[in-house]
Amino acid sequence: MQEWWPAQALNPRRASSTSERTHSGQVRHGGRLCATARARCLAVAALTASIVIVADQVATSWALTRLARGPIHVMGPLNLQLVMNTGFSFGIARGNSSAIAVVAGVLVVILIWAVTRARTVPLSLAYGMIIGGAVGNLADRLFRGTHGAVADFISFKYGPTFNVADACIDIGGLLVVIIWTRRSMKEFSHVSAGDATADQDRDASNWTD
Repeated sequence: MQEWWPAQALNPRRASSTSERTHSGQVRHGGRLCATARARCLAVAALTASIVIVADQVATSWALTRLARGPIHVMGPLNLQLVMNTGFSFGIARGNSSAIAVVAGVLVVILIWAVTRARTVPLSLAYGMIIGGAVGNLADRLFRGTHGAVADFISFKYGPTFNVADACIDIGGLLVVIIWTRRSMKEFSHVSAGDATADQDRDASNWTD
């Protein structure tokens, strides 16, 4: 009687190259990420960036109109007061608006490239927040007639003044750090577990020899 075996069982190398699971839980087919998963990551990043850009531009337009008449005390240490910033986020490196615009443009291009290689939705969400914030600030510098300055208006008593785009850039950057740290720890645990298994197998072979 002829027995039946799956083709993958007869050819393990073919099985591993056809489908393999990554540390992030996604499945690679033929060595490439599933097209559906990649499209989902791109869509999440694009939607997140669009929401951030719209929210930042609406908030900035309101701040330039309303806060030009004077600051608003919200509650506790939180105030809304208009400050024109020619530097990076939170007022770093003021007076270098042209160079900062170039750096921001290069950063956006690099982040878009990174999004095309993102493997998980949370990472795409984080990249989208950073891209949206960077584009929002860049749009302020180029198109608002503020001589390369960005409108910052969210102020705490003991801290720098910032805007919606700055907040999204910082939150997105923090998420990227957390995601990459967790991924590195997970990969390290996989390597450690593999080394431990190899040691156990070596000890077992020593006892049986």
